[in-house]
Amino acid sequence: MNMLALPKEYPIKFIETMGRDAGWLVAASALGKREEHDSPHLLLCPEHTFNEDAFLKQVETIYQQLGYVVIVSAEALRDENGQPVGALVGTDAFGHTMVSGVAERLTEIVRNTLHLRASFDRPGDIQWNGISRTDSDEAYMVGQAAVRALLEGKSDLMVTLVREEGPAYRCTTGSIELSKVADQQRLLPDTFLNESKTMVTRSFYDYALPLLGDPLPDYPKFEGNMPPDSKLLAARLG
Repeated sequence: MNMLALPKEYPIKFIETMGRDAGWLVAASALGKREEHDSPHLLLCPEHTFNEDAFLKQVETIYQQLGYVVIVSAEALRDENGQPVGALVGTDAFGHTMVSGVAERLTEIVRNTLHLRASFDRPGDIQWNGISRTDSDEAYMVGQAAVRALLEGKSDLMVTLVREEGPAYRCTTGSIELSKVADQQRLLPDTFLNESKTMVTRSFYDYALPLLGDPLPDYPKFEGNMPPDSKLLAARLG
């Protein structure tokens, strides 16, 4: 809201998401877009390398068109040499590389190259909030399937969700051996991103929107200096 109301004061904003090498959360940040100019304007998914020159051109173009730019970036973004854009801070208990400071580094790049005011946010644990009804129902369904498998004497399995074909969203449960999925990641398919790999496609919306359950709430947009109702109220208050 600050950027929309005061674009000259807050023209460039970076938001850094968790997710390691998979860009699902980055892509999901675009599900609330209603129109092309709605934020976020650029997505930086970890499945695709970061090209600084191309990125800066995109930021500059959008800034000239709208006056502000919102960019969502993955925490594990890497450059064309495979090096983290952020800083390496060690490894976790599973030996995975831990990276920090991606949004901070991107902010510095924009400030130093485009000479625009830029800032960043890291939502942190708040990214775990906002569970949808679909998510809640399916979690309960997975728990039931796990108990049934245990009572049948099965072990070393992970319960899976199997999406059924058809226009209406439905899924059932299945299972897979833990050895086949342990320490594995499901990456964002190329078909879910546009040609420049900086925004989601209709295929992603078709895939992801049903997972949210009920439609996202609409939010008001004021046009001009003051909404009509506010002008009327101001006149009545004299």
